[in-house]
Amino acid sequence: WIEERRAKIIIAAFLRKYFAKGLSQSRRARLLAGLKRLQARQRGIMERKRHRGILMSLVEEAQRFQTIWMRAMATLSRAGTKEVCWSSFRETQLSRVSDIEDIEHLIDTKKALGAAV
Repeated sequence: WIEERRAKIIIAAFLRKYFAKGLSQSRRARLLAGLKRLQARQRGIMERKRHRGILMSLVEEAQRFQTIWMRAMATLSRAGTKEVCWSSFRETQLSRVSDIEDIEHLIDTKKALGAAV
């Protein structure tokens, strides 16, 4: 029974040592994870303070663009346009500009032909 008792003590000491080691590792991992979250939060606060002016100007610009775009969307929907997105609106505007340029060229050509006759 002495050998059995000695074996139990050795096994218990071994398990106690590695169980405690596992507990300390998990505590350390939780502590490091908490520190990382705290550092990330602090870095975020510092960066937002540093770039606050730029960010606020971008937000204000986005809000101004949104109001203008809402007016344009309302105009397009009243005009009966099926697609209401920024790219289709831009293409429509560019095609109108090219149509105006084509008409101006036709007028210039008509004047030149009229002057030649």
